[in-house]
Amino acid sequence: MKRIATVAAMAVLLLAGGCSRQTIERKVAEKVSEKINVESLESISGDGDGWAVKLLVRNDTARDLKLESAAADIYFNGDKTASLKTVGAVELPKRYHGTVEVKVRLKIISPFTAYRMWDSLRKGQYEGTDVSIAATASAGDRRREIGVERMPLKELMDKVGYKK
Repeated sequence: MKRIATVAAMAVLLLAGGCSRQTIERKVAEKVSEKINVESLESISGDGDGWAVKLLVRNDTARDLKLESAAADIYFNGDKTASLKTVGAVELPKRYHGTVEVKVRLKIISPFTAYRMWDSLRKGQYEGTDVSIAATASAGDRRREIGVERMPLKELMDKVGYKK
């Protein structure tokens, strides 16, 4: 009887709010994305194709998060310039604010284009730089595939809450 009442109450709330399942999932994703932020790039070190990127991050959720794997293709003015792939998982404890290290492998496809892109990014000019991402993340026993197809870098930075 208690379960029926709970389901009925949820149905009424959904109908009253005019919310579809997709709308609820979108709202939950927006709330979660407000609580998980990349605040700054602390450092990049390495040589050859093995790099360590240190990021100042915030996880204000009540769950431990884990980036199991991620890969990205970087485009500059329409040309694929470089590819990145994480090496190993990255864990982000619940209610955490601090630095995490992400180990990545970098493959530069077009050195000249990569140099031009880096020069533009250093100057704060993000136009023409796009990113495609495929990643697997988990929170507890829940896994989620995350994908972004050719999103402008500036838009992606805004979406994840990156602050310079």
